[in-house]
Amino acid sequence: MPVLVACTLILLVAAIMVAIFRSFCLDRIPEMKQMGFGLAVAVLFDATLIRVTLVPAFIENHRELELVDPTPPGPAATELQHG
Repeated sequence: MPVLVACTLILLVAAIMVAIFRSFCLDRIPEMKQMGFGLAVAVLFDATLIRVTLVPAFIENHRELELVDPTPPGPAATELQHG
């Protein structure tokens, strides 16, 4: 499940970034067009080839490094002791 969530989130954010960078291509300044095209291609390359292959592999190989504590906090963690 963490792999699916991570890949979906990465692809959605990349799609938004590509759309924004593609809007730079509508500018009249040639340098802005080049920068927008270059950034869009770089983000698309990074999101599809690198992140979709490396992130799932890393998550699958390092499941023991999960940052979320699966145990709920006990009552001692929620109560303040007055003394």
